[in-house]
Amino acid sequence: LDLILTGRTVNAQEAFHIGLINRLVPDGQCLSEAIQLAKDILRFPYECMNTDRMSAYFSVSNTIDNSLKHEYEHGIKLIERESIPGAKHFVENKQGRGGKYDDIK
Repeated sequence: LDLILTGRTVNAQEAFHIGLINRLVPDGQCLSEAIQLAKDILRFPYECMNTDRMSAYFSVSNTIDNSLKHEYEHGIKLIERESIPGAKHFVENKQGRGGKYDDIK
């Protein structure tokens, strides 16, 4: 609220400290880091990412009870469609469709 009401600017360190941004990168590397982040995100299953994003948007303007119900109702549909094929693929290939995720920062 401070920034909205006062319009004051903050540097990267303060923006990180107050949670306005969630990572810092060295000078001149912002674009390359953003592109790498986008590539990392693209490796995750699209429907899962879309469902998570939808739930996050929904929860901003709803009660915790409605948000949890929404998360369950949409998540269970996704689990029903994706879990068995995904688990089968993982067992056969020892990794998910998007590869291994242990290299994502």
